[in-house]
Amino acid sequence: MSRSLFGSLSGFRLLAFSVICLLALALPGCQVLLAEAATNFSLELTPETLRVAPGSSGDIAVEIRRTVPVDVIPLPITLELYNPPAGVSAEGLEFPSSVSEDTLRVSVAAGTPAGEHTLRLRATNGVKTREATVALTIAAP
Repeated sequence: MSRSLFGSLSGFRLLAFSVICLLALALPGCQVLLAEAATNFSLELTPETLRVAPGSSGDIAVEIRRTVPVDVIPLPITLELYNPPAGVSAEGLEFPSSVSEDTLRVSVAAGTPAGEHTLRLRATNGVKTREATVALTIAAP
């Protein structure tokens, strides 16, 4: 089975997608709907609770699910830890249109007091923004 230029779209699905695209170009209302679908995405994080000792790090698996399966509007998605508690950091991630999964490493500085926190992660493609949370337990050393 060969793959087309449009990835997994083939046969009837490719024809239907092509018709939708043509309608979107012809009808102004459809342009808005296509742009809405093409820029939409969801964000899934695993685990829901992360336990990290001071001076070490833990990983969060990140999955981006784009609504449109092909690159109609190839926008990269960036993910960042938003307003983290003191002593907690993570380097942001970027998801090009061809990537949907990666791992975010969360670091807890030595000397950070034990406690319960909520990590807020924010993803954006410049058009849409999604937020998700992970519970963080900073374990006593």
